[in-house]
Order: sequence, then structure tokens, then C-alpha cells
Amino acid sequence: MAPVTGGMKCVKFLIFSINFVFLLCSLAFFMLGFLVKNDLISVPNVSQQSKDTSSIFFMVVGGVVIFVTFFGSCGAWKENHCMVITFVILLSFILIAEIFLTVGGYVLLNKMLANSSKTLQTMIKEYKTKDKYKKIMDNIQQQLECCGSVAVSDWVGFQPDGISVPDSCCRNVTLNCGAKAMNNSKVIYTEGCWIVHTSFYYKIVPGLGVTILVIALIEIFSVVLGCMLICGMRKGYKVIGNDYKNVTVCGLALIIVGVLAKVAVNDFPEVQQLANTSFPIVIIVVGVVIFFIAFFGCCGAWKDNYCMVTTFAVLLSFIIIIEIGIAITAYVFRGQLKTIVEGGMNKMIKNYTNPDIQKNVDKLQHKLKCCGSVNASDWINYKPDKNSVPDSCCKNQTQSCGAGALKDSSKIFNQGCATVVEDFLKKNILWVGVAALVIAFIE
Repeated sequence: MAPVTGGMKCVKFLIFSINFVFLLCSLAFFMLGFLVKNDLISVPNVSQQSKDTSSIFFMVVGGVVIFVTFFGSCGAWKENHCMVITFVILLSFILIAEIFLTVGGYVLLNKMLANSSKTLQTMIKEYKTKDKYKKIMDNIQQQLECCGSVAVSDWVGFQPDGISVPDSCCRNVTLNCGAKAMNNSKVIYTEGCWIVHTSFYYKIVPGLGVTILVIALIEIFSVVLGCMLICGMRKGYKVIGNDYKNVTVCGLALIIVGVLAKVAVNDFPEVQQLANTSFPIVIIVVGVVIFFIAFFGCCGAWKDNYCMVTTFAVLLSFIIIIEIGIAITAYVFRGQLKTIVEGGMNKMIKNYTNPDIQKNVDKLQHKLKCCGSVNASDWINYKPDKNSVPDSCCKNQTQSCGAGALKDSSKIFNQGCATVVEDFLKKNILWVGVAALVIAFIE
């Protein structure tokens, strides 16, 4: 192996610098592991195993990062071809793990918040009987400046008078300051601790997402730099083969699938409003990117350019990771479609007097041959007689055909639009997800 020269020296030092930063991050993870373990010691409803697992997780992540950065920094400094390749491979696996953890973490966030609500309710219920819970609850209320779980009224059974709260709810804690203070917002905090806790998490989620994205981009940049350094250390490597047609076909296939899905959804603007999904657009973008990368790979293969083909392979690997992540996300969230669709439909029924909403609902009911959200009875408050539905619910639509139609269900569609739209979205997302997985395996 010839020593790197010119621009490759810059790449070498960039890789070393990035790995040094990652090394500092790994040390931070070790510290976070110890802090997490100490913070969870006093939290009820958390098993010792969970406490140990949480801290061990951060320590393991820190250890893995140190291990990977060792290969990256030493490989770059010593210009060791094998170590740099190992670094690139390990970092790619970390990227895959981050995608799965991010998707899984988002899915489990609501479950975690629900569990925290139960924990707070348990501590409130046993506040007087268990001194441990009393200390923890007092500490939480003072630290978060809150009172109760959802609201201050959670303490209604705290004292026989029904209007007293613990002193820890007071803005300025003094002995018996919470006596008969439940309705005095100047003396006590009125916001529930679970509300404060939930708001905190939802505030940090966007920032956390951006942080993860930045880290992922840095890792991708590091992998590309690693591939460039490998190219610089392997002069005269001959590329064999130039068959990249399958990859190009995959890109075209994704574009076609995305366009078809987008056209299908565009036929129902109401569906777009309900689902708020850009899934077909994502597929189109991924298809265009793959087609571009495949063209890049073809040129590299045709010219026997090792650096171009290596970069092509790395970029294509990231596209595969993205496709798998999209497919998994679609599958995980398909169970929530019914709630989303029903909520959106009920909102549109409530605001049916709005001309734009009325036009969309009528078009939806007519095209999908449905009526209401769950069933036609959702329109019971449509007219004062409590028996009428919009004319778009009628099987044979004529003016005023929906008047009194709830008495004769044979004249109108009985299936709710939420069920029809839910089936449409599930079918669309599921098949596009399956197509993405199949194409990923081909790639």
C-alpha cells in the first residue's frame, strides 16, 4: 500500500478528528449511564432489572463507540487499509441500529408516558401510607412546579375537607400552606405533573430528532470519507463487472410505485387531510436518488474507477437502510390509522357547514359509497329532525334524497367512511412497504 498524498491527507485528518469527537461522546455516554442509574434508584414501579438495564445500555453504547473510534482513528493515522474498512462496516451497522432504535423509541414514547401517569396516580393514592412515595412526590412537585398527576383535583381525597393539597404544591413552601388551598392558584401550582412531564418530552422530541439526524449525517460523511481513504490506499485496483442494470430498474420501479400511490391519494384530497401522509412522495424521492446513484455506479463500472464504485456501493447501502426504515415505520403505524381517520372524519362532520369541507365530505361519501364516520348515525345532528343525512349518502343521489333517510337505511350507504378510508390507506401503505422491502432485498 502506497502512503496517501495530496487531498487524501486532508481526508485522513478529517477522519481522525471526527473519531476524536466521537470518543468524547462515548465518555459522555458512560457518565450518562451512571447518572441514569442513580436517578432511577428512587423511582417507584421501576424494577431493579430495568434500572440496571438502562444504565448498562448507555455504558455499552459508550463502549461500542470507543471500539469503533479506535479502528477509525488508528486506521486513519496509520493508514491501515483493514482497520479503515472495519471502521466503515461497523459504523454502517451503528447507523442501521440508530434507525431501528429511533423508530422503536417513537412508538414506545406514548406507552412510557402512559406508564408515568399510572406511577403518579399510585404515589398520590399511597402518599399517606408510604413515606418513600411521599418524599418522591414532594420532590417531583417542587422540582417540576406542579401539583397532582393531571390536575390539582387529583388531591381531592387528600384531606376530609376535599380542598387541601400537600405543602409541596405551594409556590412558597411553608407548614400547612396547602390547607384548603386547592382553588387558590396564587398559593399553589395548578398544572398537573404528568402534563408538565409530557409537555417536556414533546418539546425535546423535535430537538432530539434533529440531533439524531445530525449525528447520522456525520456518520454518513465519515463512511464516505473512509471509502475515499480506502481508495487512496489502494492504487491500481481493477474493477470487474459492469452490470448495474438491476439497480437502475429498482430506482425506476420505486418512482413508478410512488407516482401511482401519489395519484391514487390525490384522487381523494380528504384522505390526504386525514392521514397527513407524504409516504408516496418519499418513495418517489428515494426512487430518483437510487436512479441517480445507479447512473453514478454505471459510470464507475464502465471506467473501472474504484473510488466511484465504492462510493456507489456505500450510498446504495444507505438507501437500502432508508427503504427498510420506511417499510418498518409504515407497518408499525398502520394500526393507528383507524384512530386518525375517525378523528378526522368526525371533525369534518362537525364542521360540515364550511363550504370547502362540505365539498370534500360529499365527494368522499359519493366516491367511496359510504356515510358518516363509523356509520350513517353520525349524521344524527345534521338536521333538527334527527333523521336526515347529506344527499351524498344516498345510493341514488337526488335533491333532498337524504331527508329523513335514517328511517329507511335501504336508501343510503350504511358503511362508515372511516372504515373504507382506513382499508384504503392500510392497503396502500402495506403494499408500498412490501414493495420497498422487496426492492431492498434485490439491491
